[in-house]
Formats: sequence, structure tokens, C-alpha cells
Amino acid sequence: AAWGLGPTATILLLVVFYLILGTFMDGFAMMVTTIPVILPVLKTMSIDLVWFGVIAVILTEAALISPPEGLNLYVIHGLREKLGSEGGQRTIMDVYVGVLPFFLMMLVGIALVVAFPQIALWLPTTMKGK
Repeated sequence: AAWGLGPTATILLLVVFYLILGTFMDGFAMMVTTIPVILPVLKTMSIDLVWFGVIAVILTEAALISPPEGLNLYVIHGLREKLGSEGGQRTIMDVYVGVLPFFLMMLVGIALVVAFPQIALWLPTTMKGK
């Protein structure tokens, strides 16, 4: 709010922030360290906390597959070596290339939830009876 940003610009800034933070930080640690700081700002700006929670979870999941430090990428690479991959030795770069379409689809999903909040809010709104 001190920067003069509106709610949409604030959410977009947080999306970029979480994507960058997720490249080198574990998802749980990312949430534990940032949510206590960000939550009061979101409340002040009257941003729906359920909507932001959905965005934050999607961003955390995207962080698990984002190069260079996505934890799941190393798990996949380790499994490929343990199970034996066909076609010779595989590097972590092969995993990065293989995960790229999935990461891009996560970005599309994030963009859709940011652009159309009702995607995330339909079920909670329906359950509240509003």
C-alpha cells in the first residue's frame, strides 16, 4: 500500500516474488517466513485471503518443479538413476527440459486464477451460501 499499488498489482508483485523465492527456497519455509509479513498487507488492501491462499499454494507447488532448485526435480533425477534410464546417462538438465511444459502449465493456471478469482472462490462462496 505504501508503494501506491492496487490490489491486482500487489498480487502480481507477490506472484513474481514467490516464483523467484521458490527457485531457491523450500515451499514450507517460504510460506512460514512470508505469510506473517504479507497477511496484514493483504487484509489492509481487502484482498480475499482464500483467493490468495489458493494462489500461494499453486505457487508453492510450482516452486517444487522450478529450476534450478526445485526439490522434486532432484527426486525425479534420483529415481531415473536408481531405476535405470534407457538411452545412456541422463543429467539434471534433461529433467529441467522435461519439466518445462508442466511448469509452463502451472504458470497458465496461476494466470487464470489471478485473472478470474471466481475459479478459486466458487466453491467457498457456494458453501457459505452467498
